[in-house]
Amino acid sequence: MSIRKEKVCLPVFDRGHLRMISAYDSGSIYSKDVFLCLPGFLETAIGFDEFVNQIGQNHRAITIDYAGRGSSERLENFDQYKMSTCLADVTALVAYALGIEIAERSRFFPTSKTKTKTRPRIHLVGNSMGGLLAVAFAAQFPSTTETIILNDVGVMVPWSGLFSMIGTIGRSVSLSSDSFLKSRLKEVAMELDIDPKLLRSTMKPGYADLAFEQKIHGLSFHRSFSRIKKPMLLIHSSQSTLVNTTVLQHMANLT
Repeated sequence: MSIRKEKVCLPVFDRGHLRMISAYDSGSIYSKDVFLCLPGFLETAIGFDEFVNQIGQNHRAITIDYAGRGSSERLENFDQYKMSTCLADVTALVAYALGIEIAERSRFFPTSKTKTKTRPRIHLVGNSMGGLLAVAFAAQFPSTTETIILNDVGVMVPWSGLFSMIGTIGRSVSLSSDSFLKSRLKEVAMELDIDPKLLRSTMKPGYADLAFEQKIHGLSFHRSFSRIKKPMLLIHSSQSTLVNTTVLQHMANLT
């Protein structure tokens, strides 16, 4: 049996500007449980296709392309791409799932539509960076989320995993010359289906602008994680560079 899949365009009002992002609404429209799928660092919504196929017969799943990814609107300048930009996109996605309107990244406003139907249960499913965005959102709007499912990310991003990820990007684009770099950026961006300016932005320290602290073991997001009172599930492989024994211990200390 084929699974329903509809592409929707969502407005995002962020930093005084209106832009559009793409999302894909799939699965059962009758399900009270809605899984919002948040891609990782340089990923697009297509990365959740297998997950959607697994749950789509009985549940509703909505995947998102952040700004500059997939068919979502590209931003004018590379320095506009930040994790906080993605967080604004997540806010718009949750608002869509709940059937409500939002003001600029700060408040939700119920509409007459939301008063006449049962409110869905929102489950945030975040891969890597998407998991950090899920936690940042839930910490800001704790009443909107039922559960958080984290894949390959925890309360801390270890230095070793961070440097490994940055090194992979650096090797992909090469840094031999300016002209070659520009050409390679476009090539890699096309392969990933993202804006070349986004790829350039992720190599800058300012891209990670969510609240964190620098600790001896890595970047700590403890403040946001500690505000989460809803159930969290952490999924990771034994070979993960982002979830090691230190991260697992920090996660255990949250409870």
